[in-house]
Amino acid sequence: MKKIFTYLFLIFFSFLVSSHAENIKDFQIEGISLGDSLLDHFSKKMIKKNKMDYYNNDKFTAVDFRDKSLFKNYDGAQIHYKTKGNKYIIYALDFVLEFENNFNQCFKKQDQIVNDLSDTFASVVIKKKQNIKHPEDKSGNSKVTSVYLNFDSGDYASVDCYNWSDKMGYPDHLRVSLTLLELSNWLNIPNIYK
Repeated sequence: MKKIFTYLFLIFFSFLVSSHAENIKDFQIEGISLGDSLLDHFSKKMIKKNKMDYYNNDKFTAVDFRDKSLFKNYDGAQIHYKTKGNKYIIYALDFVLEFENNFNQCFKKQDQIVNDLSDTFASVVIKKKQNIKHPEDKSGNSKVTSVYLNFDSGDYASVDCYNWSDKMGYPDHLRVSLTLLELSNWLNIPNIYK
């Protein structure tokens, strides 16, 4: 009887442990993960059409997909991939969900996603919500409320609610970001955000 109890305990414990992931690449948004090839999700033609020239250095390329019909749960995405080579390996995912007429829903969705991420990743370190004025709005009326989740690897996730002033003309939205350390270092993202 003791052996059966021990055996059942070990089976139960193994299911419990395996439900937690440790690598940010284990999380998917819209079926896409970091480390995937962008070509597994979009054609070269579509990638080229939506490519953005944000950077002077061409180590990474950003692609903006603003067609809401491309995704089930989000209104758009920005995806970074490594430029060299022909594999189009994804280093960052940023998915956007607009809250044009009901911004308070953004905070509810933010809490839900942060809970999902913290449930999925056992060792992730969650930084408390930060509420800052967006530097692009010189009036100081646009605010970003962010939660950062840091991984031991140096990779990070953030879940942000952007509350833009009417003057800026941007829709209020939620942004869910997953970023690998190599891209974060290349973009020179300060530690306050990681």
